[in-house]
Amino acid sequence: MIPEFPNYLMIQTVSGCNASCGFCPYPYLKNQSRQLKMPADIFKKIINECSGHKNIKVVMPYLMNEPLMDDRIAEKISYIKKSLPWVSSHILTNASLLDEKKSAEIIDSGLDWIGFSIHGIRPETIQKTMGISALEPVRKILEFIKKSENNNKDISKFIMVNFIKNQYISKEEELEIKKFWSDQGIKRISIYSHPISRAGNVPTLKAVHNYNIYGCNSIWANEMLHITSSGEIVLCCMDWKKEIVLGDVRKNTLKTIWGSDKYQDIRGQIKGLKSAQKSLICLRCECAQTEPVSSNRSVTLAIMPPWGVERPPVGLAVISQVLVSAGFTVKILDLNLSIYKNVEQDDKKYWDMDHTLYWRDPDFINSLIDRYPKIFAKIENDLKNDNSKIMAISVPTN
Repeated sequence: MIPEFPNYLMIQTVSGCNASCGFCPYPYLKNQSRQLKMPADIFKKIINECSGHKNIKVVMPYLMNEPLMDDRIAEKISYIKKSLPWVSSHILTNASLLDEKKSAEIIDSGLDWIGFSIHGIRPETIQKTMGISALEPVRKILEFIKKSENNNKDISKFIMVNFIKNQYISKEEELEIKKFWSDQGIKRISIYSHPISRAGNVPTLKAVHNYNIYGCNSIWANEMLHITSSGEIVLCCMDWKKEIVLGDVRKNTLKTIWGSDKYQDIRGQIKGLKSAQKSLICLRCECAQTEPVSSNRSVTLAIMPPWGVERPPVGLAVISQVLVSAGFTVKILDLNLSIYKNVEQDDKKYWDMDHTLYWRDPDFINSLIDRYPKIFAKIENDLKNDNSKIMAISVPTN
């Protein structure tokens, strides 16, 4: 079901990036558009409208960019948190533009957490992969960690490090990366198994060609709104070329755009309810669901709590694409999110990092089932009636 107002929001406060990762569309498209900062009045208009919609859960002031290129990013984060105190807000950055002033401002901004995308730990790997100074990002992240600890931040929650496995990262270096950041107290280390072409926008990576689509294996199409620095709303974070512009916040409200006929038409194409235009970006996207779940070669991928709720389970989309390429039909069941959405506010804390051990306790699980019989009865019914030949369940806490 599509909510009346998006549950998630990504805002590109400034376009562009100072790095040139080979598996990112930016190096190949940067000459096609000029760097643009979102005007302050447009940004405030967006956030002010969101203040009237309590269903919104996450606001991310970054989209297809390096957020620290906005020299007022901390100020914008503070505005988000003051205007929407119930939402979670985070950014992802390569850290190379951090300095003492920016670090202090970000730490004081109210940001819930920050993710550092650093694809390697050896200097030569970082240089080859990201095209930025090999030592600066690591040094700056270490300084940021120390400053965060001095400001009483819980590093296990406040800082995440992620990297994408690629041709320059050996198995040995992958282990080095994990150990290095673990030794710094980082518990949130996110690893992507391989880069993807981002709907064909990375010409050096193998593109996909989906002949039919029956949905999106991410929340992007149905729950998340993506606003570029110009104020235009694009379909999702794969749409680097602005192929599908669904509205303009300078002309209409977010709610009007979200419920517009144009948006509904695109959703119908994505779900397979109507014929998809040949140019539809989803026909080139790795995250598209490409067949209905109806054959003996069908697989259901389910994720259980407590994965967290701020980042979509992109790993499932990657696994899904591999299975689809092998001729399987794939369905995603995000049981983690469906349970989280329906429990009382006091119980949502169990999705935080420091409460994950509760999920290992059978008594805790039984108490949830006793308190929310309808939620678990529905899940049980959905699983019993699932016609997939294979069901794979991801259990983050074991």
